[in-house]
Amino acid sequence: MSHEYDGSKAKSDYWNYENPSLRAEIGQLKKEIELLKWDAHEHTQAYYSVLNRNTELVKENETLRKQLNIQE
Repeated sequence: MSHEYDGSKAKSDYWNYENPSLRAEIGQLKKEIELLKWDAHEHTQAYYSVLNRNTELVKENETLRKQLNIQE
């Protein structure tokens, strides 16, 4: 839903936030913002999990190389 001023009403009436359709759109946008915040949080957690796992694997790789006397 997009509300673009088309000149058919006075601007003061058009941007009246008591207008039910505008209030509904604001409510929907607030819900979408909260969903996007949650999604970003989940992606951040997953990203750091991958970084931590990568660090573990690098350390394990180094340990195994030392045990097997493998040089790069």
